[in-house]
Amino acid sequence: MGVVYGILMGHAIRLLFIGALLIALIVVPACAASAEATAEWKIAKNLFAGGKCQSALVASEKAIALDPEFAYPWNVKGCALHCLGRNEEAMAAFKKAIELDPMFTMAQKNLDHTLQDLKNGAPLSTQPLVIPVERNESIPYDGELMYTGIGEPTGCSAFLKEGHGVLFHNNGSITVTGVRVAGCRYGKTNANIRVELWDTNLTALYTDTLPYTATPFRTIKDEKECMNGSSWVDIPLPGHQVTGDFYVVIFTNSYPMSVREHGILIVYNTPSETGSSVAMSTGPNQLATPQIGEVGYTTEEVDWLIHVLYTHPPAEQPLKSIPEGQGTGSGETGAALQTIPENASASGFNNGMPSPAPTRSGLGNVLVIAGVALVTLYLGRKKQE
Repeated sequence: MGVVYGILMGHAIRLLFIGALLIALIVVPACAASAEATAEWKIAKNLFAGGKCQSALVASEKAIALDPEFAYPWNVKGCALHCLGRNEEAMAAFKKAIELDPMFTMAQKNLDHTLQDLKNGAPLSTQPLVIPVERNESIPYDGELMYTGIGEPTGCSAFLKEGHGVLFHNNGSITVTGVRVAGCRYGKTNANIRVELWDTNLTALYTDTLPYTATPFRTIKDEKECMNGSSWVDIPLPGHQVTGDFYVVIFTNSYPMSVREHGILIVYNTPSETGSSVAMSTGPNQLATPQIGEVGYTTEEVDWLIHVLYTHPPAEQPLKSIPEGQGTGSGETGAALQTIPENASASGFNNGMPSPAPTRSGLGNVLVIAGVALVTLYLGRKKQE
């Protein structure tokens, strides 16, 4: 009996060992991945589980860059691409995952699911969203301040009390003549939009209030229309000089669409690596932490589509030296070199015209003529003698 028991126990142990190996083949990637790639894969997986498809795509690509032989991020990439409607690319990602790990049954199921979607009429690919620009030709500008992100237009956001804020890095001094914003408008138009410039201490430098009618966003009836119905519009500002880094904060005073009041939706990109976009509240001025969109993005995860139009401040007039002892036209003699702007009058104002050549007064002309006549008469008498 003991011998039979020992044999049975030996078989059981072997079966358990074989089962453990099979589980390891299913759960553990075919090739052990680096710790860095595994960490990025987990981030990508969690982002996708939270419905943040564009962010999941970027995170999965980071994991793949760290370890191209790691099958799991290829699967997440395929899922994110499928979510974004890029089915042809999704199938390629799933096939790569299966190639790297033939036992990866989840990737095979995802590939089969995508093929079935295509049979049911899903498109092979979705064209990237291009938001048209509606230029305001009355706004002068030499350049456009913007940040270059890695994200794509993902959704739209409207705040009732908070403001959409963006931190802009500025090395010199510029004059802000307007802001360029991507978004759309809904509901009534009897409201105002407020554009403010804040310094990095969150102190308001300038505030401009404009009616909704001065912001020619396209009008929509449903929030889902905003992505395809949005446009870049230029909002004019009177011209504010700023030096160094600053925030642009836009308060749209937007009610939820269900209230049937007024509102402006501002488009955002995801994911964000800039950390430039924030939400602001007032009284006192401070950072706010609203949830954005249906999946609950934070401000750190998005980039508001807000740019700054600016001109360079006028260059200083070249300086012109006046030699020592030469007066300025007032009869005074300078004891040292003095400087005045070229074409400037003695009062310091530049009239844009060259200074006239000096002229003699009428009395001076009479005295000169009389002197010439006396000299001529004197020389004539000397000749007669």
